[in-house]
Amino acid sequence: MLLFAVTGLIGALVKSGQHQGPWRVNVVSATVTTADTSSLQRKDPANRWLLVKAKVEVTDMSSHTGLGSVLRLSGVDGLVAQEPGVLLARDGSRIDRLHPGLPEVVTFAWEQAGSAPAPQQFTLHVIGGSAANVTVTAQ
Repeated sequence: MLLFAVTGLIGALVKSGQHQGPWRVNVVSATVTTADTSSLQRKDPANRWLLVKAKVEVTDMSSHTGLGSVLRLSGVDGLVAQEPGVLLARDGSRIDRLHPGLPEVVTFAWEQAGSAPAPQQFTLHVIGGSAANVTVTAQ
């Protein structure tokens, strides 16, 4: 199993917790793995998952859907889709709606083609907010 960890913990996103649109996003970790879960199955067994775990809180007065559109990656070749799958970190179930005043730690999962190089660095964009460079190193 491939496993990588983030160094430098994603600067502005982790430290600020600033509002990005109707969301407050604080990145917890980022990893690369070939392990599937009951909620996420790779389309090709040679592919890998790029996982970003983040605490996400709705800052609006109403619930919001569309969690898959909150974060985007750039600087990564071979993504199967630009929009990630989103899972609750606590139980691995798929989620697409969060409610105000109930922050959740969620995992954003992008499938990457096994023929593409595993990223050493990528940029993480919070839609409507900031971007941060993420350096990935072997663990």
